[in-house]
Amino acid sequence: DNDMYEYAENQAPFFTQAFIPSLVGSHTATLASSALPYSGEKVQYRVGADSTLVALTGGMSVVGAAAAPSDSHNVTNYLCVGTSQGWSGCPAIGSDVIVAEGDIVVPAGHNGVVLVTGKTRIQADASDPGGQGFLYLTIDGVRRGALGVQQLASPSSSSTRTIGTSYLATGANALSPGTHHVVLHASTTGNFIHLAMTRDLPLIWFD
Repeated sequence: DNDMYEYAENQAPFFTQAFIPSLVGSHTATLASSALPYSGEKVQYRVGADSTLVALTGGMSVVGAAAAPSDSHNVTNYLCVGTSQGWSGCPAIGSDVIVAEGDIVVPAGHNGVVLVTGKTRIQADASDPGGQGFLYLTIDGVRRGALGVQQLASPSSSSTRTIGTSYLATGANALSPGTHHVVLHASTTGNFIHLAMTRDLPLIWFD
């Protein structure tokens, strides 16, 4: 889900991911999109001709996903990640918030090369002055990979945006045999009533 209008983006990166652990037989995977125009708008939406669907199957000994909540695929499956106004049940701006976490089990003899990727959506309140949301990974308590950053600013703070991060454990940083704890974190700066991210399937990994 990514909002597009004059106060937000007219063009933006857009992505989704899925982990399906138990398919048997022949199946078709489809990447589809749809548009929900705001009331009264008459516009055409286009998706880039180089949009790509990648499906990986078979031959992976290290593959998994963080446990999804029971109401996955819910477009309002929000997790509050920051408030500057004391919103009940929401951590203060600047707090480290766990979006998702799980254990990567690397078997003996494996080369330890594993890709970890986290994706989510971020949304604030229409009246928020704005700020930034951040997304990042740790493995065994050590920060790894790219920092995902998304800015939200008045008057479009309520516009939903995509945000992601990833890390390839390889070379000297390849994972050793055993269990490794991977965590997808969020943090914030700025002024928000209740900045939120979604958590339907935010974290997957595979070798």
